[in-house]
Amino acid sequence: YDEARELAFMGSPILQPHAVKHAKDAGIPIHVRKTDLALNEGTWIRPRIDTLPARPVTGIAVKKGGLVVSIEKYGMDEEIGFLARTTKVFADYGIGIHNCPGSVDPLSFIVLDSAIRGKIPEITRDLEIETGAEVRFSGDIAVICVVGRGMLHTKGVAARITGALAEAGINILMLNQGSSERNVEIGVADNDAHDAVRAIYNAFFGE
Repeated sequence: YDEARELAFMGSPILQPHAVKHAKDAGIPIHVRKTDLALNEGTWIRPRIDTLPARPVTGIAVKKGGLVVSIEKYGMDEEIGFLARTTKVFADYGIGIHNCPGSVDPLSFIVLDSAIRGKIPEITRDLEIETGAEVRFSGDIAVICVVGRGMLHTKGVAARITGALAEAGINILMLNQGSSERNVEIGVADNDAHDAVRAIYNAFFGE
């Protein structure tokens, strides 16, 4: 269920995210089958699978058209409540934040909500007032989500992903691995999204 929900949330057209949640809550298995081929087994989605997966990666999904909001201020890591003040601005405008990579002084927000595009001047102004930081918007970024419960037991998954993208000549704008070790998210330019997904797919499913 958790793998399926990650993929559905990131735009996989096979399943609807809320449908996966309701099936998980009720303990209902989901049977995914193709209509154009006579596949007897298909794919079962269940609450728990005890066998080890054949591959570390189960699936790949991508969302395009995201924006990066970069905030930079010297010493912001020492300001108590800096992150709370920043995220409140997004919340006030009804904008969801997908990811928040950062380091000591710069902080970035990956936003996949298209509604932000009509509110950039207002959000920039309020972020500068609330934080006193320099604010920049950049895009377009595509976020690729590589999902698999087998990542937990496999070394070098992130290296295979970055290696595949490097061989394809694709620049990585953002890289984040979830603490559950069930997914890796990579940000690339929108124009590189198709080639990036193909490169990652070939790295894990091409053999």
